[in-house]
Amino acid sequence: MNFIGNISDLTNGGFDFISPSSMNPVVLLFYGTIIFLDLLLIWWVYFNDGAKFIERHPGLFLNSDPEEDAKVTADSIKRNIPVPISMRIFTMAVLWVLF
Repeated sequence: MNFIGNISDLTNGGFDFISPSSMNPVVLLFYGTIIFLDLLLIWWVYFNDGAKFIERHPGLFLNSDPEEDAKVTADSIKRNIPVPISMRIFTMAVLWVLF
């Protein structure tokens, strides 16, 4: 998004993305994309068996030493997905209010 904003001359650099309250269309598109991807992740994990898919294909979560790996379960995925999503929501809210 930074590239698109710079090429189209709608942003002055990466720092424009820190202040979404400036209502810059490229910045709003960036934040809208993040929200859309979070909603898509929630739908996939909770309503479309995405957690089961990750449980069957845990390659992203495996270390190089298989003895150190914890078992990836669908329940652990469903329990842990809200953490990064809530952190992103909190960060976006703080950026919207403070900048």
